[in-house]
Amino acid sequence: MSNRRLPYTTIGYKGSKNPELELIDEYLQKNNLIKKDTIFVDVFGGSGIVGLYVREKYNIPVVYNEINEELTNFFFQLKNHYDEFMVEFYKRKDIFEPYKLKLKRGLLVCNDEEKKIYQELICLYNDYRDDKTLTDLQRAVRYYMVSKMAFGGEDGRLKTMITLNNNRSFTFYLNDSKFLKTHQLLQDIFISNEDYKVCMEKYKDKNAILYLDPPYITKGTASYKHMIHLDDYDYIISLYNHSIHANLMLHIGFTPYVHIDKLDKFQYYLYEKYYSNSLHRKSQIERKSFPDYHIIYLNKAR
Repeated sequence: MSNRRLPYTTIGYKGSKNPELELIDEYLQKNNLIKKDTIFVDVFGGSGIVGLYVREKYNIPVVYNEINEELTNFFFQLKNHYDEFMVEFYKRKDIFEPYKLKLKRGLLVCNDEEKKIYQELICLYNDYRDDKTLTDLQRAVRYYMVSKMAFGGEDGRLKTMITLNNNRSFTFYLNDSKFLKTHQLLQDIFISNEDYKVCMEKYKDKNAILYLDPPYITKGTASYKHMIHLDDYDYIISLYNHSIHANLMLHIGFTPYVHIDKLDKFQYYLYEKYYSNSLHRKSQIERKSFPDYHIIYLNKAR
């Protein structure tokens, strides 16, 4: 599973399936799920990466659904107001990018001038993040900007991974070259801001693939802005046990509660998943002893 360089941009978002796109694609093809009139519904849309990938490769209708209004607003504005979006983007980029040069030595601040510049950056960032007066378009640009500069991928504190540990400079990567391709793909993607149950009920009896990548209950409440709980998983599982027309594709971290006596009778693919963040940096021995597993369930009997 290679982490391809994609020609479109998405928000930095927890649980993004960028590294697993080829695996998802392989599963779609292996089970012959893509037909000419198929609707691909990304029920927990998140970063948008899966829907954009499917739209580009298969040229079929795609629904991007997400309960987080900041995310749907970002994609809506980029889809419908591209020129204005880019004007606002360059305006904000010109404000923040100079700090990358001003803070070459990062948080290993060696003089009063550098400390002053850093405090100036913190104040500038916090004021921008907390501004309540922005228009919808300005909020969309801010959401993208903050996702590149903040811990947690959206509305956290400034990403000071310019730390004493590795002495990295203040840096964030704003790639404006991919906005146009994303804008073009979004023209054929329907953007929906609904509760996942409403979305699923709407498409469950249509010729659709309901791709489900919900927040993982194994990650804890601090990992996501919008959580789901065990009863939400029970609702999803109930659809597996009832005859519906749509194909269900549940993509989650392996959870014994879900697997044992609930979904183990359906087709599934189990694979190892490794993370790049420090909490998951394990030695090779530890990885073999305590691997992380993800699993994809299809609502077809084994």
